[in-house]
Amino acid sequence: MSEVTFGIDCSSYQNPVDWTAVRASGIGFAILKASEGASHSSSREAYFLHNAAAAKANGLLIGAYHFYRADEDPSTQAAVFRQVLEASGTPMDLPAALDVETTDGASEEWVAEGALECLGVLEGDFERTPLLYSYPDFINFFLPAELFKSFPLWLASYPAVGASFGLPSYSPVLPSGYPTYSVWQYSATGTVPGISSSVDLNLFWGTREELAAIGVPTPWPGYVMEYGGAQNVASDVKRVQKRLSVEQTGVYGMTTACTVMAFQRENGIGQTAQVGEQTWNALFNNG
Repeated sequence: MSEVTFGIDCSSYQNPVDWTAVRASGIGFAILKASEGASHSSSREAYFLHNAAAAKANGLLIGAYHFYRADEDPSTQAAVFRQVLEASGTPMDLPAALDVETTDGASEEWVAEGALECLGVLEGDFERTPLLYSYPDFINFFLPAELFKSFPLWLASYPAVGASFGLPSYSPVLPSGYPTYSVWQYSATGTVPGISSSVDLNLFWGTREELAAIGVPTPWPGYVMEYGGAQNVASDVKRVQKRLSVEQTGVYGMTTACTVMAFQRENGIGQTAQVGEQTWNALFNNG
């Protein structure tokens, strides 16, 4: 079984938080609500500033999310989010995340266009690909894969009654056209020591170091990876296999080659079954 890193996401609904107890329970990361819409909130921002510093001081990897309002200006929302993060003085370990889950009366087209604009501004501001948060039904209707699958997906997918802290007994539902997810929110009704109310539970399949690398450009290793190639480096092959949700053997065998070819076909890349610079950059969202 792959290593797993557990996390939570919090807003002012989870207050106060004993971050020492949270960390001691085995939680490795926290994504905190920093902003919402196109205006500032002194109480929300005070919550974020305090908890970002406290969570980091207790050894958690931290990230921040903005709750997107589809009926408000996307660029202004990105600016508000950036200003809050800059004011915190606490460096974020994880990429900025955009929570897109309501239409606010906006049209289907504008929900997608506005969210895409906001994500693009965030990517330029932070020089790191942001996370996109939503749930399968909303994604299928408003956030089509052809526009959004280049953004690491923070997927909310769970039964009506969520799980307790620990490995869930169910699997997430992937939205149409999305090959995988990066972070899985597997419960909205979790319990964690140090928080008296229910809290969202998340997991990442991998180490803390791998989690902290989400959204960071991954340079092409400089050679063409191919079936049976003597030049293949096992660690590079494993990175490709993980991105494609293939068993991470480190060996570029037939299964990996066929999966690479399917990825190339889906993304309009020449179907060579090799991982050259173009395929690598498409796999790892390198602009």
